[in-house]
Amino acid sequence: MYSSSLEDIGEKIKSLRNQPSDYPNLLWVIFVFLGGAINAVAIKNFIDYVLSIFQYAAKNKVGNFTALPNWQTDVSIIIVSSIAIYFIPIGFSFIFSRTHPEKKLIPPLFIQIVSVGVLAFFFYNQLIILFGVGYYAFIGGVTQDSITTYAFGSTVFTNNLVRHSFVIHTDIDRVKTLVISKQFRRLFGLKLLKNKKEETLKLMTGRRRGLKLILEIKIGKLPSETIINVIFWDEGLYNIKPLGKDDYAFEWALNRISLVGDYFSRHLLVKVEEGEIDNVEPLTNYIIDYFAGSISHFQEMATRKQVLLIVGFGLIVASLLPLLALKQTEIGIVVLLAGIALLADVAFQE
Repeated sequence: MYSSSLEDIGEKIKSLRNQPSDYPNLLWVIFVFLGGAINAVAIKNFIDYVLSIFQYAAKNKVGNFTALPNWQTDVSIIIVSSIAIYFIPIGFSFIFSRTHPEKKLIPPLFIQIVSVGVLAFFFYNQLIILFGVGYYAFIGGVTQDSITTYAFGSTVFTNNLVRHSFVIHTDIDRVKTLVISKQFRRLFGLKLLKNKKEETLKLMTGRRRGLKLILEIKIGKLPSETIINVIFWDEGLYNIKPLGKDDYAFEWALNRISLVGDYFSRHLLVKVEEGEIDNVEPLTNYIIDYFAGSISHFQEMATRKQVLLIVGFGLIVASLLPLLALKQTEIGIVVLLAGIALLADVAFQE
C-alpha cells in the first residue's frame, strides 16, 4: 500500500524547490510603460489624421466621402494604418519580451491600458473618442494577448512545477488499462495525449487555465515495474504562477499526489513507492516545450517547412497591396489564395 503522508511528500518537494521571485519587476514595468507611451503616440496620430479628413469634408461641405480628392489614397492609408496600429503592441511585446533577461511576457493588453491613460490627457473633453479608444484597447488587447502567447509562449520556471514520481511494482499493461478507464480519467479530469512513443502514455487536464495536471506512464528499470510521473502547475494568463508553500494550489497538488499513489495501490493491489525525481526530467522538458510558443517551434522545424511558411505569409502580405489599393483585386485574390494554400500545406504535414 502507498503510505506516504502529505507532510512527507510536501517536505520532500519543498526541499527540491526554491521560492520563486515575483513575476513583475522594475524592468518589466518600464517596458510596459514605454510600449504604452509609444503606442499612444501612434494611436493619437491616427485619430488626428481621421479627424482631419472629417474636418476637411465639413469645411468644404462634402457630403459624399467618395467626392473627396484622393479618397482612395485616404482609404488605403486608414486601412494600412489600422493594421499597423493593431500590430504595434504585439511587436513591442515580442521585442521587449525577447530583450528581457528572463523569458517574461510583456502583455499587449497592459500596453493598451497604459496607452488609454496617456490618451486620456489629450481627449479628456471628447468622451466619444475616449470611449472608442478604451473599447478598442480592451478588445484589441485581449486578441493581441492571444496572438502573443501563441507565438511567444508562456513563462515556465521549473521551480513553479510540483513534480513527483512513483514506482509501481506491476507490468505497464495493467497500469495502462487502469489509466485509460473512464473512471480514472473522470476522477482526475484527464484526457489522452497523442504520443509518438508507444512505450509511454501521457494524459493531461483540459485546456482551461488554472490548476493543471499531466501524468506519464512508462516502463520501469525492470519489466515488472512501471514508472508514473506527475506534474502539477497553476496556469495563469501569461505564465505558470509561482507556488508558495502555503498556497491553496500547492496543497491541492500535494493532495492529488497522495490520491494518485493511493488509487494505484488500492485498485491494482500492488506496492507503490516513491521514485527518483530524475525520472520526471523528460516530462519536465515536455512541459517546457509545450509552453515554448510557435516561434520556438518554428526554429526547430525542417528548412522546407520554414521556407513554405515564410513564402506563404509573404504572399498574404503582398496580396494586401492590390486589395487595399482597390486596384487589380483579381491578382490580389489569387496571391492571397496561393499564400493560404502554402500555409495549409505546412499545417497538414505531419
